[in-house]
Amino acid sequence: MLTGSKIKEEIECGRIVCTPYDEKYINPNSIDVRLGDELKFYKPHTGHSAPLDPKDPYADHKLVSIEQNGDKWFLHPGELYISTTIEACGSDHYIPMINGKSSLGRLGINIHVTAGFGDIGFKQKWTLEIVVVKEVILYPGMRIGQVCFFEPFGNSDVKYAGKYATQTNAQGSIPYTDESEYSK
Repeated sequence: MLTGSKIKEEIECGRIVCTPYDEKYINPNSIDVRLGDELKFYKPHTGHSAPLDPKDPYADHKLVSIEQNGDKWFLHPGELYISTTIEACGSDHYIPMINGKSSLGRLGINIHVTAGFGDIGFKQKWTLEIVVVKEVILYPGMRIGQVCFFEPFGNSDVKYAGKYATQTNAQGSIPYTDESEYSK
């Protein structure tokens, strides 16, 4: 894992991308990222909620934006919220990983359900899969997570070019676009 000073050095020489970059967000072995200004959740089209189906482009659900209450959002347990970081953060040379901030974890805020690792070559904003244990308030622009970087061992010629490679907004799940996995 890279230290904070090595992350700073690699950002300055262009081997790590973190845009926008502010040196004050460098930690001993990570860099902080902030919560974007969009928050979404899956809302049923009908009055009842059917299960989310990864094979179906959510026939009964749509990903809708949540309006801010002033400059904040109120989050509730039992919902999955989708957001993004302000920073696009990644590398063609290192394996990035995002985790929550311990201060927020102590409030029961989880920022990713299972997607903590990025691939070599991913250099976009991170999608956040936010779940909370208790009712909580989040603020756009607050420090929400931290990205660390691991040095790979072995050939890293293959760079991430998957279905989320060009995401810029809070992106919902789109596994149904992978026909090889969900062929009929």
